[in-house]
Amino acid sequence: MIECEFLVQENSFEVATVKMLEQGTKDVVKKILNLDAKVTWQTVLEGNGFSAGEGDSESSLILFVVPPETTDETRAKLLAAVCAVWVETAGCHKNDLMISAFDHNVLS
Repeated sequence: MIECEFLVQENSFEVATVKMLEQGTKDVVKKILNLDAKVTWQTVLEGNGFSAGEGDSESSLILFVVPPETTDETRAKLLAAVCAVWVETAGCHKNDLMISAFDHNVLS
């Protein structure tokens, strides 16, 4: 199982969209890494954070902690596929997404 952390602006997505984003991301992780994903959502309170706190932001941080042996090529496939899911599902622009797939070896 890998850890996934989603950091989004409060009220940026409808509940149904949140569910689809989570499931779509889990499906991508299963397809590319053949692992299950544990997803944690964090919300930046409205009036803070993204887009100078103006609200209606679709900017999101999507972080994956992958196994250390995950190749750069596999990480790139994961990032591209997750980006596609979020763009198609939420209607956000790819430039609104910061997606990272790192392993514990890079953390202090």
